[in-house]
Amino acid sequence: MSNKIIIIGAGIGGLTSAALLQQAGYDVTVLEAQSYAGGCASTFTHKGFRFESGATVVGGFQPNGPHALVGDKLDLTWRVRPHDPAWVTHLPDRSVSLTADNADVLAKFPHTARFWEEQTQIAAIAWSLSAQGLPFPPRSVAEFLQLAKVGLLNFPRDLRIIPFVFSTVYDWLRWHGLHHDEVFVRFLDAQLLISAQTTTKHVNALYGATALDLARQGVYHIETGIGGVADTLIEKLHALGGAIHYKQRVIKIEMKNGRAVGVWAQKGRKGKEKTFFEADFIIANTTPWDLNNLLGENSSR
Repeated sequence: MSNKIIIIGAGIGGLTSAALLQQAGYDVTVLEAQSYAGGCASTFTHKGFRFESGATVVGGFQPNGPHALVGDKLDLTWRVRPHDPAWVTHLPDRSVSLTADNADVLAKFPHTARFWEEQTQIAAIAWSLSAQGLPFPPRSVAEFLQLAKVGLLNFPRDLRIIPFVFSTVYDWLRWHGLHHDEVFVRFLDAQLLISAQTTTKHVNALYGATALDLARQGVYHIETGIGGVADTLIEKLHALGGAIHYKQRVIKIEMKNGRAVGVWAQKGRKGKEKTFFEADFIIANTTPWDLNNLLGENSSR
């Protein structure tokens, strides 16, 4: 059995993996390049002031949400409270509150009711599929086979999502005759920039349905700041016997006979001293481009 696991990056994904694996009996060490954890969901201090790096409200704590499920498995108490409205969008001619019941959106854009009804239905299917391990879009033969397996398990219920798989949100608006409504398109662009980091003409319709579902699912305020999510996971990791090392920038994944055997890390950005951390298994909570650099000539690209 492989027991020693190195996790590169103390973002929420890395910390969640670390706590779950440590609880399962593995020996987990997290290496973080920064002096604080959380990645793009962190709270950091500068000259005596605390700053949030990114979002200030968080989704996923609703019943059966990903953070709620993790909390149940790890017996965590998340220091959060519901935040309603999720946010308010200010347009040139109106302000729109985003709430769980979508009431103000429908009041300000009454002609879009059918669109939102469909959005709710498509998002529900997408959430269900993602919980079954839906790899979308598939990037390998194995992922394509997994996608086909999930599709067959839900046949024929989910056939209606097929047009959304190959379309953008803007195409979707065109189906409803809403693409000429510049104010509504601008409103949707604003929502998608929050949750999908792009706009209606560029985001896939299936993914867009879930991205537009954030307020309906419910968002939460973290009582100690956005970094409180990472803090709670770190507390649990330490309680379980796991370790996290800060200012350890991983610069290379060491390969031997086609498998990863450890990582090389340096202290800080300009540290000259390098440390080798041996591992039976490595999780890279990084971007694909950073992982490509860490693997070097061993990357499959």
